[in-house]
Amino acid sequence: MKTHHAALALLGWYLLIPPIQLAPQSQQPALPTPFNCVSGQPKTPDGKPCPNTTEKYITQLMDKGVWILRPAHLNEWETYSVFDSAPLCDQAQRTYTDEANKLLKEKEYRAGFKAAKMVSMTYARCISSDDPRLAK
Repeated sequence: MKTHHAALALLGWYLLIPPIQLAPQSQQPALPTPFNCVSGQPKTPDGKPCPNTTEKYITQLMDKGVWILRPAHLNEWETYSVFDSAPLCDQAQRTYTDEANKLLKEKEYRAGFKAAKMVSMTYARCISSDDPRLAK
């Protein structure tokens, strides 16, 4: 009987969120079109300043090329937090989900990686540490 209680004492709860990744290359946004600047030159051939195409592309990629992988196997989900009991985990899940939903209404969280992270928080799940779906 003592072994059973010791096993229960080690049981914990994980608050998991689905992984985020870049979309496959074929579905990522194309490089910005004004790519006529030669590296290291501050002006285009017609004398205009070169746009920062790398920064623009990264912005587009984060806005349109980020996926939330909800169907991923649970052992691939990110462990956001760990709790001693299911009720504590459930309470945290509700709190994080409510906060994420509030932040998604703010302008800076409407697109890109920040938005993807907040949306992934809305799919948070509490899973027991002994759940067989966590096995690799």
